[in-house]
Amino acid sequence: MDAASDITGIYVFGPYRLDPTRRTLTRDGVPVHLAARPFDVLLLLVENLGAPVSKAALQAAVWGGRIVEDGNVPQTIFALRRALQTEETGDRLIVTVAGQGYCLALPVRRESAPAAAVAPARAAAFGRSRLVLACGALLAAGAAVLALLPRAPPPAAFAPPPYSVAVLPFANMSGDAGQDYIGDGLSEELIGALGEVGQMRVVARTSSFSFRGSHAAVAEIARRLNVGAVLEGSVRHDGARLRITAQLIDAVSGFHLWSHDYDRPAGDVLHLQTDIAAEVTRALKLTLLGEDVAKMTLGGTDNPAAFDAYLRAMRLKHQMDPSNAKTVLAACDEALRADPRFALAQVLRARILIGIAEGFDTNHGNVAALHAAARDAMAAAELAVRLAPDLAGAHAAIGSAALDAWDFRRASAEFARALQLAPNNAAILMDDAWLHALLGHSGRAVAQARHAVDLNPLAASAQVDFIWTLLWANQPAAAARALHYAEELGVSHLLATYLRGRIALARGDAAAAREICAKGEDWKQLYCLAIADHALGHDDAAASGLERLRALMGDSAAFQYADIYAQWGQTDAALAALEHAYDLRDTGLMEIQVDPFLFPLRTRQRFRDVVARMAFPP
Repeated sequence: MDAASDITGIYVFGPYRLDPTRRTLTRDGVPVHLAARPFDVLLLLVENLGAPVSKAALQAAVWGGRIVEDGNVPQTIFALRRALQTEETGDRLIVTVAGQGYCLALPVRRESAPAAAVAPARAAAFGRSRLVLACGALLAAGAAVLALLPRAPPPAAFAPPPYSVAVLPFANMSGDAGQDYIGDGLSEELIGALGEVGQMRVVARTSSFSFRGSHAAVAEIARRLNVGAVLEGSVRHDGARLRITAQLIDAVSGFHLWSHDYDRPAGDVLHLQTDIAAEVTRALKLTLLGEDVAKMTLGGTDNPAAFDAYLRAMRLKHQMDPSNAKTVLAACDEALRADPRFALAQVLRARILIGIAEGFDTNHGNVAALHAAARDAMAAAELAVRLAPDLAGAHAAIGSAALDAWDFRRASAEFARALQLAPNNAAILMDDAWLHALLGHSGRAVAQARHAVDLNPLAASAQVDFIWTLLWANQPAAAARALHYAEELGVSHLLATYLRGRIALARGDAAAAREICAKGEDWKQLYCLAIADHALGHDDAAASGLERLRALMGDSAAFQYADIYAQWGQTDAALAALEHAYDLRDTGLMEIQVDPFLFPLRTRQRFRDVVARMAFPP
């Protein structure tokens, strides 16, 4: 942060002393190690002496106005809170002020340096005079927070799990942003290849890719991801040649465990990732079995054009939204035209079609189109298994397609086989967790989801999946804690509001749920309000909310209508809505056994009949 270089003097807050000149932070004299970005963010917060600093202001000052991913600021705040937290205070030393930004919840004093004059603080640049009142209550309570702070013990030694690694996105050195997909694809393939080795613990793509452009030190990345090694590299595409540099760094010692330069034909990336993966496992002193080596190349292709199209399709998939789902599918189909036996591309095609079948594109509400996409997804996944019977991703894709088709027995068998082949795959673990949560196997579901989150610790989407698993397991307090982390990782405000309302309802706090859900007109908020208002005795408001929901969603919310009527005590209307949801193949019906809003219906025979028709396994 260039602007910090003219600041002198020491900032003191609680047991902490921050020296901006020497760029050090101590707690009771013990150094607190921070990477450059978190240190710069903390410096801005203490300079503003209680005034909130907005996300935009942090991005402008700390990232120098450069374009960064949306999650970078929340993730840096998350890392900073973790660095400052203690068992007594948790992560309450830095707080979020809704709509305004972040601020420090401790009073700050400035100790003048003995040397040169102190440069003026930059607080005015962020409008402190107008915003300081926003954190006034927090600062007034700062003494209470401070009282919770113990004398700091020596920092615990970093002890990551054995054979744990994070693969960062390989940097594109070609000078052409259009070539980014090559480095991204290589990194993602390495994550997949290493994940096929039974003893390896490989961080999921979402979390490792969150460090793109962050310039965080390897030690900081490793601590945040809880891994013992970090693999990074670069790709230069020169005509028909690819020049790749890869290096594996020990996160504890900082030493290079292995590094190598490769010069290969442009179509040889698939073989290259296998070579690198094998070298990484050897560098970690992990003995590769013959089956491990075979699994690294499983489902691939020798066709350069097919693999290039596949890499482009993978990058597009991570940017998929309702407007471009068909474009992503076309890129995948291009790979399969070049090599119809490319099993990994068939898996990718199945995943894209599953997204479309779940209403991810503009066909939402077109039941025939959604069902056609679901059938095509299952066909692609089954073909992938025929081409590569031991490909974990192919079995997981069948499991997901089967779950969407309410074939719970087949989904269970396929997820079990996928986990047998890839026991530390975060996405498969979460798929399996969701299935068992819906079946009412809450102990297994929560354990699997927690493992998945451990392997994908910086992904807001993984935290959201974990929250639903906890809600279905009737653990609203744990869900609230998970939501806190999800918000720090950048989950959308709209989704966070809905989840907070659901958690309040699960806790029986209708008043809080009403206050939360009244802030929007999304269908989820209307659904929440219809239940909360009725619980508070506001029958007219509840009826109005239901009518607005019907006008907005029509038959698409049949399952939600059942929830509402069940909570209103209108049993016959609730049962009729459930039966209608079954006729419509409403995906919400998969929650029928674990949805607490439907518990009043459990003794009714019509309810049991719908459950029986769903054919859940024991």
